[in-house]
Formats: sequence, C-alpha cells, structure tokens
Amino acid sequence: MLTRSVLAKRWQQATIKNNIIFNWVFGENRALFKGLVERLFQRQVGNFAALTSERSFKNHQVFYRPRFDTYGEDDLDNIINIELQNENRHDLEKRIAIYQASLTQRALAAGQSFNERKQTLIAFLCDFDLYGRNRPVYKLKTTVEGQEDILVDRGKTNVIFNLKATDLAGLPADYVALLTYFNTGQVSDDFTAAVD
Repeated sequence: MLTRSVLAKRWQQATIKNNIIFNWVFGENRALFKGLVERLFQRQVGNFAALTSERSFKNHQVFYRPRFDTYGEDDLDNIINIELQNENRHDLEKRIAIYQASLTQRALAAGQSFNERKQTLIAFLCDFDLYGRNRPVYKLKTTVEGQEDILVDRGKTNVIFNLKATDLAGLPADYVALLTYFNTGQVSDDFTAAVD
C-alpha cells in the first residue's frame, strides 16, 4: 500500500494527462468541455444540458457497456464522448466501435424519424501514435468500397488524436496550443490558461 506522502507527491506531479484530473477538469465544467470539443472537432457545439465525468451506462448484466471519461449532450442535438488513452492496448478501433454503439442507442428516441437522429462525436486523445504515421489527427470515415470518394453519413464522427505528433504544420493555432499544453503544461492562450 502506498503511503500518504507518496500519494501526495504523485498528486502534485500529476498533469492533465492523468485520468482523474482530465475527468475532473473536463467532465465537471461545461465551459471547458465546450472549449475542448470545439478545439478538437473544429466546429461549434451548443450549450451542455447534460455533462458528466465517469458516466456509466452499465445497466446490462451480460453485455459490456462502456464507462465514458467525459460525456455530454448539447442543445444542438450532439452527443459527445471524449476519452483519454495513455497506453496502447491494441484494441482502440474495437473500443471505439463499442463506445459508438452505446452512443447510437441514445441518438434516436422511439417514434422519431431517422432524420432526427442526434449526431454522435467520439474523440480519443491518445498519448501514443496508433498508426505510426506521425499524423496529429486520424479521422475514421465510412466510404463505399471501390468508390472511396463517396462518404456515407451515418450521423457519427470518430476521431483519434495523436498527442505525440510532431508535424503540426497547417493545424489551427488553438489546437496546437491545446496539444502543447497536454504535452508540456505550457499555457499559451486563454483556453489553456483556464484549463490550467
């Protein structure tokens, strides 16, 4: 068992990449969660009526249900999940599919038209480069086989953010500031100052 002094030292050395801190900062502060989502997805989102950290939908005794690091529903019909992943367990694509399935179940109420489906957005912030290509962002898309120029809109956006990317040319300044903060703790704009 760890002593109090060891735990205290670990807490003082923890950064935003510590799951407890990440969940506390973004899962319990609507303004910071909104800012994070807008910087990651480079799109405006609404105000969050529902926002939770460590949100669990484990209401089934047999089948797996995920526990979300941060989960939010805005007033523009977006359901958003952002996960911090510090180690590569070599199951990320399958994990995203399960998380997506759980969000999809909440995207349409009984009796609604399929055109009323809420948009679901999932982001995994990875402290490793899943595909080893040094790209800062990997957007997962659904296309028609043999016709990859045809994008299929299923009402979902799944993105893997590589926090270890070094080639940041052409990226928006607010995203670069966020990435720098995650990796170094350096505050360089109003948003990272608010997070800090």
